[in-house]
Amino acid sequence: MIPPFVEDAAVWISIATVPSLIITYCAWIRRPGIARTIILYTAGSVAIAAYTLDVADRLDWISLSNKGPVVQQFGVKGAPETNNNALYVIVNSAPLLKYQDKFNIMLIAASMYSNVDMMTDVHIDKSSPFSITGGITNVAIPIDFGTTHLLISQPPNMRPGDKYRVPVALNLVIIPKDLSAEQLRSLSDVQRLGGKIIQTPSTDLLIQ
Repeated sequence: MIPPFVEDAAVWISIATVPSLIITYCAWIRRPGIARTIILYTAGSVAIAAYTLDVADRLDWISLSNKGPVVQQFGVKGAPETNNNALYVIVNSAPLLKYQDKFNIMLIAASMYSNVDMMTDVHIDKSSPFSITGGITNVAIPIDFGTTHLLISQPPNMRPGDKYRVPVALNLVIIPKDLSAEQLRSLSDVQRLGGKIIQTPSTDLLIQ
């Protein structure tokens, strides 16, 4: 079990920066000597290292902050307001706060077939864009099998009443705020138009 004091390394690195700088300054203004030199170099090195790691974490070059997973839960659930099933993800948007000013989050669903390139598949369903708040956000796509855009291929030798599963990728993406959902015709458009695919869990739709 990880001790509580090391669960969030980024916090402790930030805390270490300030006292290290103070020690460095105090050592600098004192009378010259071997003790001052040792303290100066030690505290200065700690301050520089702590500041560098803190900045790298904030810029997402490394991951030190204990912000938790982005996608906390996902799958298929009933949507009573539409009397249909819904594909959903529960998003912890805290790790995405650095994108808050310029991006929204969105869910894009695409069927997963070995003979279809999911990135260029135009048979996709999309949620509305959601703001990045730093909190928990529920993002869902209501699914009506009569109107869905998803590519659904029925297995051969199906008998009346048989059920089958369609694997579906739930692509959590961020898109520029000035981009509308209508501009995204396939998953490849996300990156082409300046967005980013954050995470892609998958689930199954049960069809009869």
